Amino acid sequence: MREQQEVEIECAMSTAAEASSVDHENFEETFLQQQDELMAMESILGSEVFKISLGEGQSGGGLTSGKILIELTLPEKTYLVLEKSTKESTYVEHLPPVTLWFTLPRGYPVKDPPLFTLSSSWLGALEVVICLEFFYQYVCETFFN
Repeated sequence: MREQQEVEIECAMSTAAEASSVDHENFEETFLQQQDELMAMESILGSEVFKISLGEGQSGGGLTSGKILIELTLPEKTYLVLEKSTKESTYVEHLPPVTLWFTLPRGYPVKDPPLFTLSSSWLGALEVVICLEFFYQYVCETFFN
């Protein structure tokens, strides 16, 4: 089995070095908005798929993070190419889920977009980067423009 690939890409509106400067009053508001969104996501996706870690919470200023397990439904006849040069392949019926990890910065959703990391045991680093770039482009264009 391949080593698990993890790649993190930042939305153009935010950089990893940039810390949110959200005052205490706004932090309480954004924290409550975050909790509302997380509860909605959990009710839509279910607790088996959507896992949340609340960090230190409101008073400690900890970041909220979590993961979404993305199960793939494969077509009936799916073959996985094992070796490109020999075109060796094998029939597969199931692949492990892709995991979308997220972190909500202090300024989310008012000022900052969420941060995402995508991991997979069966996708190569290039495929993970391509998937995450498309995902970030969609998120940034849909929610932050």
